Amino acid sequence: MMKKISILVPCCNVEKYVRECLDSIKNQTYTNIEVICIDDGSTDSTGKILDEYAAADSRFTVIHKPNSGYGDSMNKGLEMCTGDYVGIVESDDWIEPDMYEILLQTCLDNDLDLIHCLWQQGPTGTETVDEMDWIKKNTVYSPLEEPTVLCMQPSIWAALYRHDLLEEGRKVRFLPTPGASFQDTSFAFKAYTKSKRFMLLNKALHHYRINPNSSVSSSSKIFCTIDEWMEMKRWINEDKSLKEQITKSDILPRIIHGGLRWNYDRLTVVPKLMFLRAASRFLRELDKDGLFNLYNYKNREGGQDLALTLRDPQEFHNKQVMRMVNEVFEGKTQSYTGEQKDLISIIVPCYNTAKYIQSCLTSIIVQSYRNIEIICVDDCSTDDTAMIVRHMMRKDKRISFICTEKNSGQSASRNLGMKLIHGNYIMFVDGDDCLMPNAIAKLYSSMTDDCDVVIGSTKVGYEGGREAYGGIPKSDDKYYTIKKTKLVDISKDQKDILGVNVSAWGKLWRRSIIEKYDITFPEGLLYEDANFFCKYLCAAPRALMINDKTYYYNRHMSNSIMSKTFFNKEPGLSIMHIYILDDLYKFVCSRKLEEIGRKVLHTVYEPYFWFAYNYSPESEIDKVVSTMCRILKEQDADVSDNPLLTYIKSFDDVSKTQLFLDVYNLRGEIKSLKKKKSFWRKIFHRR
Repeated sequence: MMKKISILVPCCNVEKYVRECLDSIKNQTYTNIEVICIDDGSTDSTGKILDEYAAADSRFTVIHKPNSGYGDSMNKGLEMCTGDYVGIVESDDWIEPDMYEILLQTCLDNDLDLIHCLWQQGPTGTETVDEMDWIKKNTVYSPLEEPTVLCMQPSIWAALYRHDLLEEGRKVRFLPTPGASFQDTSFAFKAYTKSKRFMLLNKALHHYRINPNSSVSSSSKIFCTIDEWMEMKRWINEDKSLKEQITKSDILPRIIHGGLRWNYDRLTVVPKLMFLRAASRFLRELDKDGLFNLYNYKNREGGQDLALTLRDPQEFHNKQVMRMVNEVFEGKTQSYTGEQKDLISIIVPCYNTAKYIQSCLTSIIVQSYRNIEIICVDDCSTDDTAMIVRHMMRKDKRISFICTEKNSGQSASRNLGMKLIHGNYIMFVDGDDCLMPNAIAKLYSSMTDDCDVVIGSTKVGYEGGREAYGGIPKSDDKYYTIKKTKLVDISKDQKDILGVNVSAWGKLWRRSIIEKYDITFPEGLLYEDANFFCKYLCAAPRALMINDKTYYYNRHMSNSIMSKTFFNKEPGLSIMHIYILDDLYKFVCSRKLEEIGRKVLHTVYEPYFWFAYNYSPESEIDKVVSTMCRILKEQDADVSDNPLLTYIKSFDDVSKTQLFLDVYNLRGEIKSLKKKKSFWRKIFHRR
């Protein structure tokens, strides 16, 4: 008789992803399944989509319930399971067609209680595979005999559980804490410690989508991790044999240290301290109960972290702040003994940067060039950004703080900051980035009468690891790295503009030029950096590029323009890259800078078009082309040397297919077309 698999799918407001998830389950090669979808009070169309699948396939069942949290939803689903085995698929993930066939057959062949496979992960669920080289694979053993398994990510999905394992004796259930997160932590611990026969299969069969909008990403869930630790403590104390095994090893400190660092790193400053104090109290309780055996772990960094948290959580926090700064600085300490006669104004726009602003400002405060003023402009943050900045103002009088009247975007914040400066030179540092050691001194000492702006090289950091960003890091390495110091004059060679990082940060600007030509950022438009950069070069074309790394650019996915543009192609975003050409043209004409301005515009027309074209949704392609057509006509652009722009300028409505067929003769020159597209993608992938 065929074994039956019950598959739980917890859902809450996942209309964007749930069809892909359910289709991957519906099309499994192993067909004897029941799919229990738990709708946790969704307010979008998720519930209707689930009902649609249930109506079309009798194997699907839907539970509709008021929102009560993940744990409660999963427990209700577990009570309905009738299968011999239980699987879990998160509603924003999807699985390989033969996943459950492979897992079940391996379970039956090896008489397993629990089997886990590898998974692919990233913003689309395909970017990288965690190989977990430190865990034995394709081998049967008890997790308590190989306790490193208990330190793996508590990914309760990508697994298959024997139903009896969850039901016999002490039931394995989720902690039903309303509004909480991370309930997979204690559930996984219970299942693993109860399992006698376990295997980690060396195949990636599950696709885990790193979704920045999931509740796990919320920094408001301060104490949920500790709730899960408390549940693990209860589970251990109720089993004398398990308690004896746990206290003889260092596995519990290792698990808690992993959770401590992960939760600490994702929280902002004030919640960090609240969490650490609560964690300190919990660790003291464990120590009192005899469960917290640091003897075999005390000489490791993790053991020292836990001991310090237990003894003095504030000191642990101070240590971590310095560690973050040192990581950015790569352990370098430098000094500057040159002249510091010029005041340098550093404008720091920030919006909901509580997680980063302390390390950002610290990296500026400790600069060897001391004659600076720091103007923080908060764009009506809703987190603890303002409180943290005010706290740091008390430590350093060079910091000033102003908040915008309403949330208006980064351009408005920078423009406001430029009205308040007193220095001869200006630098911009985004509130989630940092300056590298001695950065100001390096830029300032390079500024001579022969150049109008000094551009430093950039170190790029990737939150979540380089693997989550696809091909972007490789192009970043080329785009943000200046191989050798050189002076370029855009008025003489416009090609040089293509190789320059157009960000406003990482550069030393002359205040006199900005004020003389009234150079500002365009408010209400994205890609404001490119606009500001081109305006400045039209007025002052000499740029000195130095190969010293002076800026730390922190790329992160959550709600970033990069994520919305490159990965999701959200409407109305990429097309702004050609809208900024309108503002740039008005600037050139009003400042009587047409001679060099037209040269700069001529250079950026095509690459800005390609950026908008490549990263706009299909529905917006015609609008991109027609807008570019309008701009070329209104600006009377001489593009006779460019067949693509000549073609666009002559038509008001050009479809994507027609564009390529007519301009590139696609039928006979497919290879050259791909090369052309590849070139521009490579150049403009990081905007």
